[in-house]
Amino acid sequence: MDKPQDHLEKPMQPDEDGDDWIVFSDAAWMIGKGLRYSAGLAEATLRGLCASGEVRSIRTKYTYILDDGEPERVPERATFVRPSEWRGTEVDFEGNIDVSEEDLRFWLDRQGATQPTDPEDERPLTRQQWKQNTAKKAIAELWPDGIREDLTNPQIEQRVAEQMKKTGAVPVSRDTILRAAGRK
Repeated sequence: MDKPQDHLEKPMQPDEDGDDWIVFSDAAWMIGKGLRYSAGLAEATLRGLCASGEVRSIRTKYTYILDDGEPERVPERATFVRPSEWRGTEVDFEGNIDVSEEDLRFWLDRQGATQPTDPEDERPLTRQQWKQNTAKKAIAELWPDGIREDLTNPQIEQRVAEQMKKTGAVPVSRDTILRAAGRK
């Protein structure tokens, strides 16, 4: 039987473990479109998910071979990126990073994300929508199964503000938090 950390260093192809892996930038795009986040917020969110271990990530080394005279990029080796590595640096700037599509889709489903279906979904967020989405994200992190009815508005405001501060999100007003919570 493998030691617990053996899977972190063994050579593998991204599809050998039964998971589908997608490029970091494509995964960030899915978050941005599904939750109507800016590109920067989507990337920061994905880094946080990788740092928490909610979304697994791999670092892939590629080799190039000639196929009918055309260079083809082929994965040569992939190793898992430990969640703790994401806490110290932006790992996606240091190489080819892929993330688990299954983990990402599971997380997006829990957030109630939607995929864009028409060009109207592509319009930029207003400032108020962006603030409310940021508060909704903090609420989903705090209460994935919904806010308990016994919590008072001031308790919700305080916990959400603390969560947003902890994740480095821009602070929003108490009214925006309550709107995002469905309390106003």
